[in-house]
Amino acid sequence: KGQYAPLTATGAGISYVWSPATGLDATTGTTVNASPQTTTTYTVEGTSIGNNCKSTSTVTVTVNNPPVISSILPLNNTVVEGGNATFTVTATGTNLTYQWEVNSGSGFVTITEGAPYSNVTTSVLSISDIDGSMTNYQYRCIVSGASGCAQATSGSVSLTVDTVGITLQPAPATVCAGN
Repeated sequence: KGQYAPLTATGAGISYVWSPATGLDATTGTTVNASPQTTTTYTVEGTSIGNNCKSTSTVTVTVNNPPVISSILPLNNTVVEGGNATFTVTATGTNLTYQWEVNSGSGFVTITEGAPYSNVTTSVLSISDIDGSMTNYQYRCIVSGASGCAQATSGSVSLTVDTVGITLQPAPATVCAGN
């Protein structure tokens, strides 16, 4: 989208008519520029000047939609230490791929698959057995689409680790009523 593709037919002593006109900058000539909004198949009819012999050919211009991110949730995820969390990015486009990144305080870097992270190349990042040192980590997702389309980067979301917990379990007790 937003780009054009030159369509060319060649031959000496031939006039050319292109159709449909949708998305074309002209409908006659050896070269026309196509910029359709959706995938379109164009037909060119060549007519030999002088003897009116005709020939047709078709060409398809494929329109790939670039990635557009509509949301990343939750914005702030608070989890108890040792717990699990997920972040989900929602995007539209053609042939989408995903890559999650983390900023632990030194800038964003690519996350690789492996504990505590899984699904790092999907729309849902999973984090398990979260350590207290991960509090305030920020996450974002890079969404790429079909070849030639720009990538999109989500906003960042943050992880807060609640380290308040019971470190010493209470012992069972027995008491007598009324005493």
